[in-house]
Amino acid sequence: MSKFLDVLKARREAAYREIYRYLPRDGEPRSFWELLREYPERQGKGLRPTLLLLTCEALGGSPEKAIKTAAAYQTFEDWVLIHDDLEDGSEQRRGKPALHHICGPSLSINTGDALHIIMWRMLLDNEPILGAESALQVMREVNRIILTTTVGQHLEMEWMRDNRINLTEADYLQMARQKAGVYTIEGPIRLGAILADAAPKLLESISQFGAPLGVAFQIQDDVLNLQGDSKLYGKEIAGDIAEGKRTLILIYLLQRISAEQRRRVDQVYRLPREQKTPEQIAEILQWMKETGSVESASQRSRELAREALGLFQKAFALVPDSQAKNDLQEAFDFVISRQL
Repeated sequence: MSKFLDVLKARREAAYREIYRYLPRDGEPRSFWELLREYPERQGKGLRPTLLLLTCEALGGSPEKAIKTAAAYQTFEDWVLIHDDLEDGSEQRRGKPALHHICGPSLSINTGDALHIIMWRMLLDNEPILGAESALQVMREVNRIILTTTVGQHLEMEWMRDNRINLTEADYLQMARQKAGVYTIEGPIRLGAILADAAPKLLESISQFGAPLGVAFQIQDDVLNLQGDSKLYGKEIAGDIAEGKRTLILIYLLQRISAEQRRRVDQVYRLPREQKTPEQIAEILQWMKETGSVESASQRSRELAREALGLFQKAFALVPDSQAKNDLQEAFDFVISRQL
């Protein structure tokens, strides 16, 4: 995995160099641009732009022509996380306070909106690089990805609003595919393929393996939230319980505990974050570990990743071997073994 971390670092830095061109340090008013740079300067893992660039290169495309799209996609991640952190009431992002804790909810929303607009500016600037038709195809794909992501986010927030805990694994997988599967894996790989002028049949194959790998990524994220290293993970441990997130781990837990314990979980999950005590959160976390619910979710993540890897190898069987193709395959192991 350490080798893939080096790949992530190099591709991430290339994407952020392009992003910073759109976020001037001498822009006025200074306070506006400082907030816009807050999440980009913290730098995420860079998985999404890395997948985009590797796919484009593996399929014979030009990484130089893809860098602006990669930067736009990373900017998509940064603005959507600003909104997501506010919607979830998150405390931390990338090891620092979430933006709404720095500037308040109103300015946080405006900052996310501004980065969203800059993302579309980047994609519009693709026209002289890609040509009008290809640039428009990329924008249509990004539009599809964003809309799908908001549908998944809607489902999750609706469950939390309605205090639903009678969910099935199928419910979770559908939500995770829409919220994370397309946004995290399928979308960036499809964009890389589009930039390399891939055939529609390959784009369809990418959707078949990209979505389950993205769901595996989300499940692993849920696992790390409960037992990861907070310094590496960059968010508070057990934050999903505090926020009332409906995860696969919670679904497994509710299938394995007594009726009295289920009532207890239901009571705690109905409480707003600020009313949950550390003791209540710790108790549910202990049950999740003791019942094997965390390990079962981790196992499900590995199963989905193995399924996705087989579909990837089939879809890319005729793609010539290259370093980019090998690095792309390394991403499958990263998804399920990562600690950040």
